[in-house]
Amino acid sequence: KTDLTFDFEVFKKLQKLNISVEELFLKTDALIDKKTKEFSNISIDFTPQKEHLKQKIYKLKFYFSSV
Repeated sequence: KTDLTFDFEVFKKLQKLNISVEELFLKTDALIDKKTKEFSNISIDFTPQKEHLKQKIYKLKFYFSSV
């Protein structure tokens, strides 16, 4: 077991940022992803855009296979 110590200023900053001690040991990208999901309540659905792209790709494949 290892003890971790930090001063009161660091403690206050962590509280202000809503970051737990355990989160300090996450990789940077994992922490950013976690906090982004935590603060974002926006649900993004790319289904229409994906379908549009699938149709475009299908048309391009059809066009180039007939050339």
